[in-house]
Amino acid sequence: MSAHTPGPWSFEHNSWAESSIYAGGRQIAVFCIDDEADEETQDKHEAEKDANIVIAAAAPELYAACEAAIAYDDAIAACGNDPRQMSSFCTAQGDTLDSLYEDWIRKSTAALARARGES
Repeated sequence: MSAHTPGPWSFEHNSWAESSIYAGGRQIAVFCIDDEADEETQDKHEAEKDANIVIAAAAPELYAACEAAIAYDDAIAACGNDPRQMSSFCTAQGDTLDSLYEDWIRKSTAALARARGES
């Protein structure tokens, strides 16, 4: 599998039936309402499409939050879950367990806010 398009991703509502995701100024995805939508179901389908595009546009941030969680878990495993080793743990990049944890929480909080449409 090739690498995904780097973030950040943004989205734009093109019409009630279609929205696009953009990265680096180019369109990378289009979300459309299914062909069964009509005037009676337009609002329901449009709301669902709008919610889906918000979550999809947050994909790079959600991915980064998952990577941060795994990095934190890997660091704990490297310490053998021994509190004495955890207190002095430091990666080759200089990251402590506290800094890995803070990175994970910061990225997760930001990613969830973006996926909820709050930022």
